[in-house]
Amino acid sequence: AVAIAISSSTQTRAELTMNEGDTKTVAGHMITFQTLRAMQYSNRNATVADIQIDGGQVYSPSLSLFVNSNDAVGAPSVRTGIREDVYLTLVRAPGKIGDPTVIGVIVNPAVLWLWAGGIVIAFGTVLALVRRPRARIQEPERELVEV
Repeated sequence: AVAIAISSSTQTRAELTMNEGDTKTVAGHMITFQTLRAMQYSNRNATVADIQIDGGQVYSPSLSLFVNSNDAVGAPSVRTGIREDVYLTLVRAPGKIGDPTVIGVIVNPAVLWLWAGGIVIAFGTVLALVRRPRARIQEPERELVEV
């Protein structure tokens, strides 16, 4: 419950309009838009954005247009950490060369702790369901007296 309260009340959302090479800051994280590339697969065409977080690993959210469909489907990319998760989405690819790209960034604190809390609850439930043999209380033998 604490993790849910922290995560939902301190979440940061931003939509960044960026060109290749731009760096912007969201909730203390440096978001660098490196490049945009087109990928072709047998069932879809995808536009993939390469985005670096805090000068480290590069993440690749994408928008895919499937065969026989007019709506693009987004695939986010997530950096998971002990303190927070950073979700990246490709909101809008440029319509023509030179147009900016719109990148969605969501910083969610305490998500890992939410999962850990769920695991603790599940473990406690399993322990409660396991039947342990109870010790039998033995009553002292009584003598029957005829009256």
